[in-house]
Amino acid sequence: MRRNPTSYSISQRTLHWVTAFLVFFNLLLPDGMSDWARSIRRTGAATQEQLSNANVHAYFGIAILLLI
Repeated sequence: MRRNPTSYSISQRTLHWVTAFLVFFNLLLPDGMSDWARSIRRTGAATQEQLSNANVHAYFGIAILLLI
């Protein structure tokens, strides 16, 4: 006999919302990557804060890729 689940499991829902949070974070707060790229174009170097903010954006993008 085959079971017909009526909803998604807790782990599926958690995975969905973690992925959604990461996507929304990267879409709504891309400033770290933008500031870093702008600084590299203008001066050829970036500050430690810009680099760190760009890394956060990149790490969240990598996490999204791994989760999906």
